[in-house]
Amino acid sequence: MSSTTTNHHATPGDARIGRAPTPAVLAQLVAKPSSSVVMIDPATATRWLAANETNRHIRATQVAKYASDMAAGRWHLTGSPIQFAADGRLLDGQHRLCAIIKSGVTLPMFVVRGLATTAQSYMDTGAKRTVADQLSIAGYKNSSVLAAGGRLALAWTRGKLGAPRDAVSDPETRAFIQAHPGLIDAAAYAAQMRRAGLDIHPSVICAAMWGLTESGHTTERVEGFFRALAEMRSTGPGDPKYALLHRINTARRNRERIGGADMLSMLIRAYNADYTGKTARRIQVFAHGSAIDVPPIIGPDTRPGHRP
Repeated sequence: MSSTTTNHHATPGDARIGRAPTPAVLAQLVAKPSSSVVMIDPATATRWLAANETNRHIRATQVAKYASDMAAGRWHLTGSPIQFAADGRLLDGQHRLCAIIKSGVTLPMFVVRGLATTAQSYMDTGAKRTVADQLSIAGYKNSSVLAAGGRLALAWTRGKLGAPRDAVSDPETRAFIQAHPGLIDAAAYAAQMRRAGLDIHPSVICAAMWGLTESGHTTERVEGFFRALAEMRSTGPGDPKYALLHRINTARRNRERIGGADMLSMLIRAYNADYTGKTARRIQVFAHGSAIDVPPIIGPDTRPGHRP
């Protein structure tokens, strides 16, 4: 294990602007915390976790998500440290250390030592920087729709629809969006459809539109389907669009919330039936355990009787 150490000692003189530090704050400086960058391998992580006496319950899904990012090279050195109290107890970082053990990798991380034990009560209380925040900072438009739609599309491709939200990590979501720029146009159109009055969450429209166009359907054809839904245009009972709109309206009347995965499944079912000219009296959702079943998209060259 190697480290590069830089000590940063706060002093009362650091608070020249505003009110002077209170006695309680000054008391925390007695231990003089220090920081360093340490290469942490699984053996080091195991040893440090032995000092994990008072901490949150370890969430296996969070560890698995971190480990996946670490193994795939999506984990980067940031200013978020592993934190120890002055008496050696681990205060923060148990999920990252468990993930290092699970992934088997060695990574550099900031480590802060010498904190007051009371500091743990104030950790992880700030606002998290979301994927939408990160995309907005990077200059992407419709960042909230793009982030949520990208996460839904990724879960769809992974067969994780219906799984807990943290089954897909933030770095995975960002990498997926960057690898599939079609999501950017889909997010823009989804935002437009929401303004047009379509009562479907824009993230679902984004994911569905991306999936349909990726499968070979023309943008014009897919946009026409969504535009008809927004304008509530159909031929009446038997039209898949009518069946989908009826299901949405019923949910609204009953104050029922249709989850994103369920709505995506119904959208694809309705689109497939509309595309193949089939009638549909009802649009249903099927699940296998917690997994939501989204049917395969019928592509332009897979319609019954179609000759390429």
